[in-house]
Amino acid sequence: MFFFYGWGTKSKEYDYFVNTPCDNCKGFQPKQVVGTYSYISLFFIPIIRWNKQYYLACNECGSIKEISKEEFQQIKQISVPGQVLNLAVVNNEIPQPTQATADFVDTKTQSEQPTASEQPPAEDIYQ
Repeated sequence: MFFFYGWGTKSKEYDYFVNTPCDNCKGFQPKQVVGTYSYISLFFIPIIRWNKQYYLACNECGSIKEISKEEFQQIKQISVPGQVLNLAVVNNEIPQPTQATADFVDTKTQSEQPTASEQPPAEDIYQ
């Protein structure tokens, strides 16, 4: 009786993209999430997988950056396959509006807002 077995390492390109600056080329292009794992196969069927690692691969320079399993799970939960996820939004790195920017918000009080009877009639665009 013969047993065909083997082992090796495979990589898988996920359909998740993250928009973060590259550490190597400083480009701000979307990075694709790539995973690698080692395996043992029996009769050409992978039986055991171990050593899973996840990376962000830069499409410009080809460099990779390792990410943790927790970061991968977070990306997987909140992103939509095929769409670019802005990692700064996920990590709350986008600055919150300050009082200076809040001054540009409409400052009219409720009494200054025009009522429905005071507003001019809408033009009929379908004539």
